[in-house]
Amino acid sequence: MKLWAKRLTMITLAALGAGALSGWGIPWQEPPKEPQRKADVVFWGDSLTARGSWQRLSESLVIENLGMDGETLAGLEERLYQVEALAPRALFLMVGINDLMEGTNHFLQRYDGLLSQIEALLPETQVFVQSLLPVREGFWPVPRKERIEQVNRALEELTHRHGMGYLNLYPVLADQDGTLKTEFQLDGLHLTAKGYQAWEEFLIPILGELEVFQGEK
Repeated sequence: MKLWAKRLTMITLAALGAGALSGWGIPWQEPPKEPQRKADVVFWGDSLTARGSWQRLSESLVIENLGMDGETLAGLEERLYQVEALAPRALFLMVGINDLMEGTNHFLQRYDGLLSQIEALLPETQVFVQSLLPVREGFWPVPRKERIEQVNRALEELTHRHGMGYLNLYPVLADQDGTLKTEFQLDGLHLTAKGYQAWEEFLIPILGELEVFQGEK
């Protein structure tokens, strides 16, 4: 077959699609699809995440904020499809304080289930579970610091069991008594600009490693 005829045949096959290939006795295989990545990094959680300005942490990484006021574990389970659609390289998760305030049953089991779903849907994503933050009593009906510290210890163990990264932010924002520092608290639960600055400074080295990895690709 002459060269022009071969080219004409291939153009015809391309125009007719998979059905033409099977008709010619050529087994059709769907080409592998790369994830259409829309974000390098996703921050996911409740109002503490929602009020952060995470994009300013990096000039080269695309950072998406999927925080939502009043979010709980149940809410994140319903919104997991949003993270899956973004196919991020890294996911920073913080959730739980609203669950503790609402008295969610089987909190750790549900958290474990959420991490399992993330593993199944986003096997290539590096996941960082962030600890619950300290609070200051007298404003919101917040859990006692002993309860938060207990939950954080359990979350660290749970995170390691899933092979994920655990980021302990509690001592970054707590005073010597284990409560949220005065200059970091807005209402005993939410953070001031200085509080977010301390949080961001803790994360900058981690985001820097992601930038280096991206530059090497």
